[in-house]
Amino acid sequence: MVFVHHHGPSVHWLEQPFVQAAIGQLYTGVTLFFVLSGFLITYRYFDLPGTSVKCFLARRFGRIVPLYVLLTTLTFVSSWVTKGTSASSLALIYLANITFVRGWFEDLWASGILQGWSLTVEMTFYLLALPIFWIIRWRTLAIIFLPVLLLSTGMLLVLWVDGMAPLGFMGSFPFLFGITFFGRCSEFFVGVALAMWFRSNNKERVGQRFTYSGVLISILVLVAQALIGGGFYATTGVILNNVILPIGIALFFYGSLTEKTVMSRVLSSVPMQFLGRTSYAFYLIHMGVVFSAVYALTNSLAASFILLQLGAWLLYQFMERPVYDRIKRRFPLPGS
Repeated sequence: MVFVHHHGPSVHWLEQPFVQAAIGQLYTGVTLFFVLSGFLITYRYFDLPGTSVKCFLARRFGRIVPLYVLLTTLTFVSSWVTKGTSASSLALIYLANITFVRGWFEDLWASGILQGWSLTVEMTFYLLALPIFWIIRWRTLAIIFLPVLLLSTGMLLVLWVDGMAPLGFMGSFPFLFGITFFGRCSEFFVGVALAMWFRSNNKERVGQRFTYSGVLISILVLVAQALIGGGFYATTGVILNNVILPIGIALFFYGSLTEKTVMSRVLSSVPMQFLGRTSYAFYLIHMGVVFSAVYALTNSLAASFILLQLGAWLLYQFMERPVYDRIKRRFPLPGS
């Protein structure tokens, strides 16, 4: 979805207005990712004791950081060499990228690996996940109040800095709702709620109503967004993408976990599992210097897609997995 969203507009035979409108909505693949992340982290670590915080964070950072730092460094070195950008002017931006703070600054979020902005959101969730779980175990209704509190905090920050903070820190409401954890936290909390529900209601179910209800809601949201427009610049767009769409996605995920459908069989197939394992590396290289080099070689999006999948597999096989396996052995968790 994200690959087509980023590269589809340049394909000649996809230039019809309706197709372009549909492609324009495929950024919602990020919403799929945020809801799934909220679900998986909650399902695996909701009851993790406080003594395991260090191991939890080490594993989460170890899963994300090494490959990201490698490819981010490659991106900045390429900019320094090919564009003649001075090292001093790149230093601060590079630091903001590898420390994952770029996603809090409107002037910096699109620097480096462009699509990497979502990792600021993801890493913020990792840092807050265990405290969030502790509060929810203390008061279950906190699962409703916490996202409201986080969103309110973000809105107050935007109003307080009033666009005057350095480097566009919390610079605008569209930035808040589109790029930051405060604005996107509802998507994670829907995933958290799904995991809590699934932990107590994980029996196989007859029928397909959850799967296809979720698909229907998601499609209707995407159609509505395409027709209404505005995205994160409009209240309706924010509600559709950050609230209603995650609910549709959660229903689809729940159905995929508990119902036997054509979609669940496809998603659990060997090819899809392969794509799942390599998806993080693919996400990091599907735009930027690696993509540019591959596309210059092939001059074909289809061929580039295949070669990038191969490259993602190599990165997963020979860097991402070995590094993460070593970190898991170094930082064991209870029951692992």
